[in-house]
Amino acid sequence: MKHLLKYQQNTVQVDLIREHFNNQKMLSQINIQIRLMQQVNLIQQDLKSKCWSIYQPLYNMGLQQSQWFSIQFYKIKFHYGNNTLVHIK
Repeated sequence: MKHLLKYQQNTVQVDLIREHFNNQKMLSQINIQIRLMQQVNLIQQDLKSKCWSIYQPLYNMGLQQSQWFSIQFYKIKFHYGNNTLVHIK
């Protein structure tokens, strides 16, 4: 009986530790998502201020699609600098 009780206590401790790590992992994922959304937001604002005709189709897109497009734009801009022309087909 004593052995069983000790086993249960250890199990609870392991579960708590596991839960803590899972929470940390989830927090880390949430922080990554927030940073990504902030970057996308900044890129969208940048696009909007530079050229409304480019931004307007983005504005009418769904959130996921516009985030994907903004990230692509960011990658292109990062690779080729500010001389990039973006064409929306």
